Amino acid sequence: MKQFLSYILLFISVSSFSQKIAIVGNLIDEEKKPVEYATVSLLNMSDSTLLFYAISNEQGRFEIKNVNKGPYILQAAAFGFATSSQKINLTRDSLSIITLSVPANKLNEVTIESAPILIKGDTIEYNSAAFKTRPDAVAEDLLKKLPGVEVDRGGNVKAQGENVSKVLVDGKEFFGDDPKVATK
Repeated sequence: MKQFLSYILLFISVSSFSQKIAIVGNLIDEEKKPVEYATVSLLNMSDSTLLFYAISNEQGRFEIKNVNKGPYILQAAAFGFATSSQKINLTRDSLSIITLSVPANKLNEVTIESAPILIKGDTIEYNSAAFKTRPDAVAEDLLKKLPGVEVDRGGNVKAQGENVSKVLVDGKEFFGDDPKVATK
């Protein structure tokens, strides 16, 4: 009887082990090149919780082992690509090829025409057009908006913690050596 029970347990363990399947696949881009180091996730169909995951290798190959048969969501994601999701029903080992595409709203190139701040040696130049003020504003109102610049109640100006001794406009001194007069 003991031996019979052992055979039944062995049969159950073998049949339950055979219920586990594997998903093997390749991730490629639209040009058929492998997508390396992408995340491939197997999600629960009912609540989208993560059940299994794998990372693709240099050839775009991934493998998820020991998965129970049933319905899942297979999701692939990689930096610079749109996330791909598909519903699958696993009944046996499967091999799949997933193509990841570049999102439609991806920026191709950004050109900065004019920087709001330029640092030249120990001098910081601010482009005043990059900082919005009221049409009737005085220079002090603009200075209060500049990063790293402080103007106290007395009109004293500090930049990066140092007292400002001269205010230059377009590279020329503005009202001599008194920044208080220049900012009012």
